[in-house]
Amino acid sequence: MTRAEALSEVPTLFTAPQIVDALSIWNKPKHVWHALVWIEDQRGKGEFTDEQIAETVAKLEHYVGTVFAQFLEKLRADETWKDPTWPSWRANKNKKEDELHLHDCGVIPPRAMCFPDSEDHPDDSAELIVLNREIMEWCDTPAARAYSRGGFDSKGLQEIAVRTIESCEKEIASAKKVEETRRKLDVEIVKHDANEWLFKRINDRSAMKWAKQFNLPAFGAMCVGYATRKLDPKKFWGEIAKVKSAGELTALEACLRGAAPEHADRVALLASLVAPTKPRADA
Repeated sequence: MTRAEALSEVPTLFTAPQIVDALSIWNKPKHVWHALVWIEDQRGKGEFTDEQIAETVAKLEHYVGTVFAQFLEKLRADETWKDPTWPSWRANKNKKEDELHLHDCGVIPPRAMCFPDSEDHPDDSAELIVLNREIMEWCDTPAARAYSRGGFDSKGLQEIAVRTIESCEKEIASAKKVEETRRKLDVEIVKHDANEWLFKRINDRSAMKWAKQFNLPAFGAMCVGYATRKLDPKKFWGEIAKVKSAGELTALEACLRGAAPEHADRVALLASLVAPTKPRADA
């Protein structure tokens, strides 16, 4: 039922409450939502006073709170709380899919509320964000307001949920930063090893022999440049990128694959660590 449809007729909960009372907990919320939308729309129209409307809203929210309590008992009893993929959790529902107005009313408890007292809550930051977003959104529903009337501090709970989400997001960002730093460090270690391997091959002149044997002029020129100290070691990765752009690292790997596979693997690793230089625009 859309909002426009809800406003077009008097709610069944007002005209025949016994019909709604006989429904399952799954089908009651849409009637309560209809009644809430309808009665709020009566403000300023003169048929009901503000006091009457406020009293009716309080009764409707109390009704929602009763249905919420029934859902809470059910989800704990059948251990649905163990399954984060249950389709009816708020985290798994699109607002457009809420045709029964379960989440509009807030009758489906946040999953975290369904955990037994004896059960430890998850400590994974990503899962905690999901759980607390459910709580944060639920705190704005009629069910939460019903519990607030009973002394439950839904606003306080919402603030805790927001702070928890912010804390977890910072923790995830920090962990990603640490992981990125570690990844960069790992790459630098691999690069150092690859660099050291090639300079050993230059020093024992096997690299120059490969260049001549397999007709790799760019690779050969680079090796001779380093052997004669004409090239700056600090610019090694720029020089090796030029060799890769010329296609000679791929060629060298292919040539060594049969004769010296352990060296071919080293060349393949070297090639994977650099990107080819971009061709000049005037080339």
